[in-house]
Amino acid sequence: MKVIKFHNTVLTTGGAPVTSWVYRACVIQGTQQIFAAGLWYWGHRLTTLSSAGQLNATATTSVVVTAVTWSVGAVFVAVGVLLFLGLPDYYRQLPGRIPAFYKSLTRRKLVLVSPPAY
Repeated sequence: MKVIKFHNTVLTTGGAPVTSWVYRACVIQGTQQIFAAGLWYWGHRLTTLSSAGQLNATATTSVVVTAVTWSVGAVFVAVGVLLFLGLPDYYRQLPGRIPAFYKSLTRRKLVLVSPPAY
């Protein structure tokens, strides 16, 4: 009964208005876009410095770069731990078994394709 209650409150819209779900999706997508833009900027900056011959060891191994990357990594680990510990057991269910799945693979006629030689 616990799974049904969870399903009706979390796995469906749970009575939340569509605008709430759209807002959540936009926040997630916006955060992803900001992170991706930051990575693109960093890569562009390092490439520009490298092509100009100005890239030295301090540009890639400075304390600031280390602090930023470790901070972002710590936030991601914290979010992962919170998700792992906070989500109910429903998300940790194993899928059902497929009887004789591997045996059936040996009986099938498989077509193996090799990549073209260049």
